[in-house]
Amino acid sequence: MRKEAILLFHFCVTCYMCLYAFVCKKNRWDYIYLLFVYCIVLQWTFYNGECMLAYYYKKTDNPDYVAGTNFDTDYSLTFGHHFWFAPYTHLRNLTFVASVFLVCRRSRVPFFLYGTFFLLFVLSVASSICYTTGLDPTFVWYQKILQLLLMALGIAAAIYATLENNPEKVEVNPFKEIETKVELEPKVVPKLETLESREDPEVVYV
Repeated sequence: MRKEAILLFHFCVTCYMCLYAFVCKKNRWDYIYLLFVYCIVLQWTFYNGECMLAYYYKKTDNPDYVAGTNFDTDYSLTFGHHFWFAPYTHLRNLTFVASVFLVCRRSRVPFFLYGTFFLLFVLSVASSICYTTGLDPTFVWYQKILQLLLMALGIAAAIYATLENNPEKVEVNPFKEIETKVELEPKVVPKLETLESREDPEVVYV
């Protein structure tokens, strides 16, 4: 029962990661989604290239299982490597990348952040393909480097978000023309007195 629950939950998490951008409109949860995706990729580096759910799935059969010993996922262990497994894997990765890309674009995430994330994601997937076991010392060293780079990316994203949400931020555009308005005070011109209105104090009228 525990294995079936892990498998079902893993499938739901995968669907959420791959289909979010296609079924949900732009909203505040976009940033939660991106943070969730980042944490998923980061946690792979702590389990020698494995997913945490797949790791605990294998632990149910072998309590002494060490992360990275077997790169087979819980799906492949359950259903086997049937003809549909490879197309499913490629489709899953493609929709995942497309979903994350669309959410980053509509949330106005700068290219240097999501571009770096995609690069590290590709390197992480490639590492599990090039190595047959996660217990290889070179692979472990490689995962630690990815881990540090992902952490640095997370810190950079946090700093960027803090600066963007700073209410005291003053945007200065050096190419924008500064309009100067010179307000002139109206000059008061003394009213000229006419001869009729001006009275001579020395003249006495009888």
